[in-house]
Amino acid sequence: MDGIKYTGKRTYYREVSIGEEKNVEVYLTPRGKYKMKGDDDPLTFLLACIGIPTGLLLTFIGGRVLVQIIVDHFKKPTGADEERIE
Repeated sequence: MDGIKYTGKRTYYREVSIGEEKNVEVYLTPRGKYKMKGDDDPLTFLLACIGIPTGLLLTFIGGRVLVQIIVDHFKKPTGADEERIE
């Protein structure tokens, strides 16, 4: 596959211009099409493995705290509060 030109879309995090050529790795899919190899590396995979459960945990804890705040807000007054109201 050396030297064959392919076209495709890619996100670059630096300035590039139209028509600029770059060497990339491609692979053959089971359906017979060529695709550009992704930028997956072990560090990105590790960060995703840590980030997804951490985000879920923070969402659960944050939701629990918000529910507790709402429940406390609408809780019926206690006996001490009733005496003061009367």
